[in-house]
Amino acid sequence: MQPLRFEDYALNDAEDIAEWCFNVGGEDRATDFIERLEEAVALIRRYPGAGHRHRDLPPGMLMWTFPPWSLVFGVEAAGIVVYRIVARGRDLRSVRLVR
Repeated sequence: MQPLRFEDYALNDAEDIAEWCFNVGGEDRATDFIERLEEAVALIRRYPGAGHRHRDLPPGMLMWTFPPWSLVFGVEAAGIVVYRIVARGRDLRSVRLVR
């Protein structure tokens, strides 16, 4: 399994989404998001090539979708880097991916 780290933007995304889920649907919905995020992360750690390219992502970045969210990540020499967690279908050209 490859090492994985979250960029600050992705950590902020996870916190914001979990808070939104809690406010909209309560603790169960927030817990569901966190569990599904953990499953998606475990999958890309085991199979980093499972991600897919998207025409609006820079070269080297991949996407893995766990509806209604998508992880934007890259595979680097030191491991996997999660850059963002975005709503599936979001215009990726308007999303800041790296600092």
